[in-house]
Amino acid sequence: MEKGEITPGPGTNRVIETEFGKIGVIICWDIAFPEATRKLAQQGAQIVFCPAYWYGRQHHTSEIIRILPQVRAFENQIYFVLCDAATWETAGRSRICSSLQTLAATNNTDERILIATADLEELEKRRRLFDCWRTQQRSKSDIACAFPPGSSIEEIE
Repeated sequence: MEKGEITPGPGTNRVIETEFGKIGVIICWDIAFPEATRKLAQQGAQIVFCPAYWYGRQHHTSEIIRILPQVRAFENQIYFVLCDAATWETAGRSRICSSLQTLAATNNTDERILIATADLEELEKRRRLFDCWRTQQRSKSDIACAFPPGSSIEEIE
């Protein structure tokens, strides 16, 4: 694991404008934290890439890394591209997800090139329609009111 061995460099969490759209990059374990992807999406990223070396062929590890790219794409209304290494020790779950579906995926450790078309105009329409960040902010304030710090569910009921 890279924890403790790798530290963020200058200019991290930056969105780069390219001829293919606005792109952001997170790496490997960053996928476990919604905030990393959200920061990039809020800066205008339309596509987020996540190169990874996700250890573990166990079912639970493999399922988590299969699901997270789709979740990150949905909650941020972006395209999310997970590029997992194809080795005997990794999950081998590379995938390209839109906010609505998985567009291309591998489910094993065979080397492959995945290709999908990102419809950025449609993405912008969905962002305006769903307005995820405004909805999320309302949800956060509702939760904060329902569960004040130090309380338990039993106290509220």
